[in-house]
Amino acid sequence: MIVIAVDGCTLSIPMGRRGENNARQISFDLSVFTDYYGAGTAQLLHQRKGDATPYIPAQVEQSGDKLLWTLTSDDTAMPGTGRAELRWYVGDALAKSVTFSTSTARSMGDPGGEPEEVRSALDLLTEQVEGMNQRVPSGGTKGQVLAKASGADYDTEWTTVEGGGGDYTASAETLPAGSPATVTLTDGAFRFGIPKGDTGATGPQGERGSPGAPGAKGEDGFSPTISITDITGGHRVTITDETGAHSFDVMDGEDAPDAVTDVQVNGTSIVTDGVANVPVGSNVAYGVVKIDHTKGITASSGTLLITHADGGFVKDGTSVWYPIVPSTQHASAFYGLAKAAGSDERNSTLPVGQYTESAKSAISEMFNGSVTVTGTTPTINALPGVRYVCGTVNTISITPPASGIIDVVFTSGTTAAVLTVPSTVTWANGFDPAQLDTDTTYEINIMDGLGVAASWT
Repeated sequence: MIVIAVDGCTLSIPMGRRGENNARQISFDLSVFTDYYGAGTAQLLHQRKGDATPYIPAQVEQSGDKLLWTLTSDDTAMPGTGRAELRWYVGDALAKSVTFSTSTARSMGDPGGEPEEVRSALDLLTEQVEGMNQRVPSGGTKGQVLAKASGADYDTEWTTVEGGGGDYTASAETLPAGSPATVTLTDGAFRFGIPKGDTGATGPQGERGSPGAPGAKGEDGFSPTISITDITGGHRVTITDETGAHSFDVMDGEDAPDAVTDVQVNGTSIVTDGVANVPVGSNVAYGVVKIDHTKGITASSGTLLITHADGGFVKDGTSVWYPIVPSTQHASAFYGLAKAAGSDERNSTLPVGQYTESAKSAISEMFNGSVTVTGTTPTINALPGVRYVCGTVNTISITPPASGIIDVVFTSGTTAAVLTVPSTVTWANGFDPAQLDTDTTYEINIMDGLGVAASWT
């Protein structure tokens, strides 16, 4: 019995020829199932070519880490390509299944009577042999050869060759198909000419060979490395990959301007516990007042009323300071600070203390070089030396300053965010701003036209 081993590399199972019974045994290796899924029970299904549904073969036995399938004539009854599926159950649960193709070769079937053309060929061959017997004279002795007695066809006789009894040699040559056979004798050397036979019919295709051995293990890949060294006025980043080392320098930024530490009105500090409590100006007190009676800061019954000032007085990212004297109307210095820090308190009717507390965090972040950006589609015209912290965004547009370094942090959500930066920015380490991943946080540093990106999930 032929035993065929089947493992994880096997794609097709050769079943033999149609109708073969108990001639082959297929041995399945179950160790891969027990290693990954633990102890269990194997089940084998087979679907022959032409079958509408699979069936469970009759002769299947699970022995240790092997499942043995002895092929019966039922299993090989249908020539062609079928399928077999090996299932692994842990308890009542199906843990894993593997599918193979099966191949059953055609056989010649049951023999019939002798074909008429075979009988005719045998009769012709018999006649030719009998004719040759009639053309070869009887008699002759050892050492004699058959020679022509006259010029007539088939007139031969046994002749003693001069020097007969000595040694003879023989050689043969192949003649073209259809040529008559020849024989010559020259100086004790026989030379036979044998016609080439007709080319026989092409035989049936052989069975598929067993799978080849696994290929050689591939070479180890190359993991890039990154190192950072100090240089005069900055740092040098070196990335080493399989092509060699590639370096670029990141220079230190300029020192930030001095932070604001005090707010004064008419030479007197109005800061208490880090909060600038700006008084409301009047005709007898220094402070701030509204502009044209419609914009700025006014007070009513102890409540600070803040409205958006005209662009000529307060601009995004800037704060405008004016000296306040009695009987003079000017823009709100405090509102300018809050607006510059990104705290939009338009039309607020909160008391002075609550308003200043709500803006305190935004103003503090601005002076410390960090700005929190809200919204899912922010547009950032970045200032040098400032860190911008965003949440989850759908789109984000960043315009870096002409010089100096910026730092922007944002998150790409379940849908990949769209990042827009000037095409003049050169990115290190192959980062592509047009190919962002989902559910990933990015930190972007841009300095003097050179960009570096880091990401984490």
